[in-house]
Amino acid sequence: MQFSPDLARSRTPITARFHVSDTRGFSISGALVYALGLPYGWVYPAAETATDGTGWATVSLQLTRNMPLGPGDLVLFVRARKPGDSILAGVSTRRLVQEGSSKQGGPGSAAGGARPRSFYGIATCAMTCCW
Repeated sequence: MQFSPDLARSRTPITARFHVSDTRGFSISGALVYALGLPYGWVYPAAETATDGTGWATVSLQLTRNMPLGPGDLVLFVRARKPGDSILAGVSTRRLVQEGSSKQGGPGSAAGGARPRSFYGIATCAMTCCW
């Protein structure tokens, strides 16, 4: 996953990119990726986006005025699924991810910005699906 900008310092849109691959590491084209900001009300709902030929999906996230720009983190629920399958019973994967956020010069702002991280400490960018 990649975020641009690295830190949420204003209400400008954040571009999040997610890579979807299968259990063998092959990129999945056409997977539907959905990202939801948590807690509710901090990010406007974004449309579900299909991955491109390289397995990457780009989602634009618009912060609401409820999102604090002080110390804290934006948390995203991210789901990748196979088109046409049931959201609950079909082929899919889900993950919680964080994007660091802070005011310039405030706690959590380091030279070069914060790196996006997963709650589970997963170092790869991939969301792995079995299909």
